[in-house]
Amino acid sequence: MSMSEVKSIVGRNSGRFIFVEADIAVRTTDLKKAHLLSEEIERTIKKEIPNIDRVLIHYEPETKTHVRYALPLNDREGRLADDFGEAPYFSIIDIDIKRGTVLRQELIDNNYRDLEKGRGIKAAEFLLKYKPDIVVTRKSLAGKGPGYTFTDSGTETILAEAESLEEFLNYRLKSVSP
Repeated sequence: MSMSEVKSIVGRNSGRFIFVEADIAVRTTDLKKAHLLSEEIERTIKKEIPNIDRVLIHYEPETKTHVRYALPLNDREGRLADDFGEAPYFSIIDIDIKRGTVLRQELIDNNYRDLEKGRGIKAAEFLLKYKPDIVVTRKSLAGKGPGYTFTDSGTETILAEAESLEEFLNYRLKSVSP
C-alpha cells in the first residue's frame, strides 16, 4: 500500500519541541492498512527530525477522476491471457469515471515472461510502476506471488470473464457511463 499525495503539512514549535500535522491521500480503502501506513510515516518523521514531540497524520482515500486498469494480453490484437506471468503484453488503460470514456491506452511488453522462476512477481512489480488501480485477470491471483504483490500495494485485482480487451472495455464503459 502506498501514499498517493500529501495534501497538506503544517509544523509549529513550542520551545525546543516541534509538532507536525499532515493530511495524506492513500491508495486503499482498508482503514487498517491506512492506519499502519500513517504510523510508519510518524515513526520515520520522528527518527529523521530531532526534537519532534508529536506527529499527527490524517489519512483518507485518494480522490479519483479516472481508473487505471492493467490487463495481461496474449497478443497485440487484445486477446486476454489466461496466465498472468506468461502474458507477452500488458494493456494499461485509463477510463474517465464520469464520462465512461477511454482517456489513454498503452500496450507494453512483458519482459519477464521467459524467466524460469518468479516471472509473475517480477511482472507484477513492473506493472506497479504504471500505478494501476485495478489489475484484471482471467484466473485468480489469490495465494500467488503476484496477488500478494498487488494486495501489499493497495492495488485491487478482479476476474474478467471477457475473452478480449474489446469485450472487457465494452462491459466496463457501460458500467461507468452516465
